[in-house]
Amino acid sequence: MQQYMVSHTKKVYVILKDKVPGGADHLVLETDPEGVHDHRFFNRYFPHAMRFIYPGPNMKYDRN
Repeated sequence: MQQYMVSHTKKVYVILKDKVPGGADHLVLETDPEGVHDHRFFNRYFPHAMRFIYPGPNMKYDRN
């Protein structure tokens, strides 16, 4: 099941970016070729996810 997780997630992202109001500006997909499904990697990306979801007033999300 996990062997297909990234490829399936990428397919869903492509579908959603055309359906979500605002398109790709309102979605982010970040992958790491060295990533594994564990807390060490979740912890690395969590702050970026929170800034994207809750950017604060008058702030645009910076993907870097």
